Amino acid sequence: MKNELVAILKDFPKIDLDQLNASAKFMERIENKYIVDNDQLQQFFKKAHKKYYILQIKEKVVFSYQNVYMDTKDYFFYHEHEHKKHKRVKLRTRQYVDSKQAFFEYKQRE
Repeated sequence: MKNELVAILKDFPKIDLDQLNASAKFMERIENKYIVDNDQLQQFFKKAHKKYYILQIKEKVVFSYQNVYMDTKDYFFYHEHEHKKHKRVKLRTRQYVDSKQAFFEYKQRE
């Protein structure tokens, strides 16, 4: 799947990390998650090609990362998320495999 994804993304216009960081501070982040099959994904990429850029760092356009989410023994943070509480917290570590950088992230949603 990774090789297929790289092949699909090769024709997208590219943006580097400096360009992304310069423009991202003016953007509002909207996140939606969907479950799609391969055909639906192919259709999405055909339409997205004209509207979106692909982040490219050192000739790479597909990146790997690993997350570890932290919670209480009774899964308090998870339950807050599942019940769509407006005020909630997320704690995680994220390691970017390619760059070997790691971060501890505290996110508070209000």
